[in-house]
Amino acid sequence: MRHYLTTFSFLLLASFSPLHAQEGTWTLSGSTGVVILTLKDVEGDNRRDVELWNLLEKIPIGNFQPLDYALGFAVSGSYRFDRDIALTFGVTTFRKEVATSYHGSEASLEMRRVVGTTDFKLGLAYYLPRTFQDIESYFLVELGSMRSRATADAFGTRTGKNADSTITLITYNSQGVYEKSKLVVTTGFGATSRIFSNVFLKLEGIYKFAKIGKIDGELVQFGTPVPHTTSIDFDYSCFFITLGFGMEL
Repeated sequence: MRHYLTTFSFLLLASFSPLHAQEGTWTLSGSTGVVILTLKDVEGDNRRDVELWNLLEKIPIGNFQPLDYALGFAVSGSYRFDRDIALTFGVTTFRKEVATSYHGSEASLEMRRVVGTTDFKLGLAYYLPRTFQDIESYFLVELGSMRSRATADAFGTRTGKNADSTITLITYNSQGVYEKSKLVVTTGFGATSRIFSNVFLKLEGIYKFAKIGKIDGELVQFGTPVPHTTSIDFDYSCFFITLGFGMEL
């Protein structure tokens, strides 16, 4: 987290910029915000995993936290052809981790799930007529390449007595890593407000269409890797609401 905060602070200092609505101008901005996720199938699979451990292995492990939102980051830029149209480009990313664990006298279990994406996008923005002197608003449509990630880890032990000694055995040790790239479409609305001569505040809300289905990957159990495909479909469609700063170059 400290690395993310340091990187974002640098982006804020290095990418301040406002919009003058001038032809032939470049802008660069950095933002952070909330990603509202729609990973219902993944959440359902997490609940079923917990229920199986409770019923079959008699380990009373608790539920995972919901995969409902995540912290996201964005770096974007644009080239203004004229008052109405601009070419846009950018990178957005988020990562969300949830975990649950149980530690008892006879057994222990730790489980972790991680999801995330990194998007490289290119698109067009259409600027609406100004309503205030220093505020501009726009509609945005972008096409991008999304690199999705998902991991599922589990580590369990059993403790028992053998004569006068206590023995702890590893009963479960698995790490699944899944990745998939896919073309995605985003659409949204944004607004900029000038702060100084070339510095602006930027608010943006976008929706990403990203139903990608099952993901191929690798499952490592007790050190032995095998190809593996997720049993559920992944839907990385999401709302992304950001606030940041930019600079006209």
